Amino acid sequence: MWEQPPDGDAAVPDACGQGPLRALEGCAAAHGGRLAAGEGETGLRIGPGLCRRVVDGLLTGMHERETSHHELLLAFAERALVERAHAAAAAAGYLTHEFGDRCLILEDHPDPRRRDTPSPGRDA
Repeated sequence: MWEQPPDGDAAVPDACGQGPLRALEGCAAAHGGRLAAGEGETGLRIGPGLCRRVVDGLLTGMHERETSHHELLLAFAERALVERAHAAAAAAGYLTHEFGDRCLILEDHPDPRRRDTPSPGRDA
């Protein structure tokens, strides 16, 4: 679910986590790849193969491999990289998201299929 910002400005959103990510990408999917101020709901599942339109990175907890939250990581990084990161985190004693450990994934090599439709705040 997404809601219209109080000032109606959806040009440059700033949010973190799975919920806001789903809302932003769901909004873009509902509006031809563009963000639009307003309200709506989405059933969009974020995972490998999703062509993201408006989100460049993700700040999230570290999630168990069997969860949809873990699949979400694979929309941002190759499975091998995510597995290496999990192994390094486990070796260093990091814990899963219930205990507050976090990971930040930023886009390094944009998907050439993205942004074939300009999006406010990104192409303005």
